[in-house]
Amino acid sequence: MQAVGIWGVIAAVVVLLYPRAKGVAIACAALLIAAIGFSRVYLGVHWPSDVAAGYVGGIPFLVASTHLLHRTARASSPSA
Repeated sequence: MQAVGIWGVIAAVVVLLYPRAKGVAIACAALLIAAIGFSRVYLGVHWPSDVAAGYVGGIPFLVASTHLLHRTARASSPSA
């Protein structure tokens, strides 16, 4: 859950600061999140269902954080 939240928000900040790097930022975050989940299962620390539940549980935090981040950025940008 923390991987989805933290790395997802980091990717959202990178997209906000560098819009041209959107694809790379999202791909790197998704790959890292998947690798963290896979490593948890591979090392026997969690069951696959635990990892899936963590992903699902982290999504609302990521969506809310990304929404607030982009909304704040739009509100603080100078209007043309």
